Amino acid sequence: MKKSLFVLLLSYLQFSFAQKQTNFWYFGTLAGMNFSSGSPVAITNGALNTAEGCSAISDAAGNLLFYTDGVKVWDKTNTQMPNGSGLLGDPSSTQSALIIPNPGNANLYYIFTLPAEGGGNFRYSVVDMTLNASKGDVTTKNTSLKANVTEKMSAVYHCNGHDIWIAIHEWGSNAFYAYLITNSGISVPVISNTGPIHTDVHGQMKFNTSGTKIACARDTVISATPLPGTGKGFLDVFNFNNTTGVVSTPLVLSLNHQRVYGVEFSPDNSKVYAAYYDVAAASGVAQFDLNAGNVQASEVILNTSSNPDIYSLQLGPDHKIYVARETTPLIDAISSPNLAGAAANYTSGVINLDPASMGAYCMLGLPGFIQSYFNVSFPNVPCVAAVTANFRSSDTTICKNTCINFTDFSLGSPTSWHWTFQGASPASSNVQNPQTICYTTAGTYTVKLVVSNGTAKDSMTEQIIVNASTINAGPDVIISPGESTQLNATGSTSYTWSPTTNLSSSTIANPVANPTVTTMYVVSGAPNSCGNKDSVTVFVEINCNSDVFVPTAFSPNGDGQNETECVMGNCIEILNFFIYDRWGEKVFETTDQKLCWDGVFRGKQMDTGIFVYYLKATFTNGKEITKKGNISLVR
Repeated sequence: MKKSLFVLLLSYLQFSFAQKQTNFWYFGTLAGMNFSSGSPVAITNGALNTAEGCSAISDAAGNLLFYTDGVKVWDKTNTQMPNGSGLLGDPSSTQSALIIPNPGNANLYYIFTLPAEGGGNFRYSVVDMTLNASKGDVTTKNTSLKANVTEKMSAVYHCNGHDIWIAIHEWGSNAFYAYLITNSGISVPVISNTGPIHTDVHGQMKFNTSGTKIACARDTVISATPLPGTGKGFLDVFNFNNTTGVVSTPLVLSLNHQRVYGVEFSPDNSKVYAAYYDVAAASGVAQFDLNAGNVQASEVILNTSSNPDIYSLQLGPDHKIYVARETTPLIDAISSPNLAGAAANYTSGVINLDPASMGAYCMLGLPGFIQSYFNVSFPNVPCVAAVTANFRSSDTTICKNTCINFTDFSLGSPTSWHWTFQGASPASSNVQNPQTICYTTAGTYTVKLVVSNGTAKDSMTEQIIVNASTINAGPDVIISPGESTQLNATGSTSYTWSPTTNLSSSTIANPVANPTVTTMYVVSGAPNSCGNKDSVTVFVEINCNSDVFVPTAFSPNGDGQNETECVMGNCIEILNFFIYDRWGEKVFETTDQKLCWDGVFRGKQMDTGIFVYYLKATFTNGKEITKKGNISLVR
């Protein structure tokens, strides 16, 4: 019994030691929390006023050292450091700043910063804690590492327990950049091109506490107006090799909401959480079980809120996940994040950040930390003989009666491989790089690779699409002006029409077409669909009256009525249209009937007045016409 108590006490002491670098949190508007007692207590002595990203650091004994919003740096007395301004992060960047100790010098700390909206570089500055009466000062400032970046970064210890990885994501690509921080400084990045392209910069990125997974928010918002806007939010989860820095094996989790912002793993790494919101609508937190057979189907919505919105998620030293709620003094928490569904115990308003009504409140962000600090075994996190399955096929979309090859790119030095080829011949293989895997029947088939290095194993799947595809676009059609017709293609599993002009959809078999002129539509089958495509022409019979009309007045005053001066008429094949002011100076000309005059000449809006036009047109039937007259510009 005494031995068991001793083991429990030792584990508790190790747990306490592991978490103390994260004792103090400063975030939002004058908000903060102190975990020194084991449970968070609101503190309102901070100087921080930030909308989003921030970071704080305490020493191994739990004493506050300093904190930052990525622009300014405050010391343990909540006083701005003498050189602690002008950092090129941004308080409106999701993860504006992250503080990381220098592995080779206990007195030095890096502050890594990210810009907002991709408008700057990933940079670092250095704080020397021996300066300013041991309260610290910034000695190196804004050293650039990478341009064209999102607002996402996270850090975790290398499996050697000494060096530290910091990862970011490039904007406009699918590239992760992982930098290893060692005694010698910051290494050149390990670049992993994997998963979807990030077309938006917002949202958090987090490692799990063991450094074997990394997850990031991603969304494809097209427009926020008119409300409620359009777009789709995703949570992407990847394997991370904390020995090599390689990111691999993307798992894309779709949320039925427009934007994903907050990201966090459970302490035991079995669950991953995403905070989402819709434009001018509800927000909430979703849980996914990473051990489920179908991770997407394991989604559980733990909480929803229409006001205020839910944003950042951050694991705490008490192993609860804390939830930021914008412009409110209350913090929510997921009290048992290792448990599935409702048992995770989402609780609203667990902390009042402003008990004395001094104006402290939460915004979008919570402070970021090295995720390894929340591992119960830290700082003794040994390297694990992990293996990561990864492979590539010579093609993923093929025609039937085609053979393809597979190449193994697995990490961790696997010693055995087992391949399963659904719908193919052969149906399985145990060689590292199987060749000549043949598919004779159209369909969508799964390839699975299981690798092992004797102590660990991993698996990866990929889909192969086999097309048969004789595609038929249907017969030509004749319609009158203003009419529409439904096209009907057959013979493929998917369809792409071109051009997309005046089609109800370009990706279905039977779109509605209402062209204004005779148009030939070409339809292609599934990607690489064996070269099959077909066309259908929609003839528009137009009754040409061989005449034009030029309005005698227009009013470009911004009221949406008669804003431009255009040439009206159909069947015009050749057009020359000129407008002159009263002094005879040409203020507008065009040969394109679609181009109209907006009352602007040389970048200046013309005053109210009378203008003269000259027009010469040739029609499709060969008839020519010449006209001239006056135009009144009225504002």
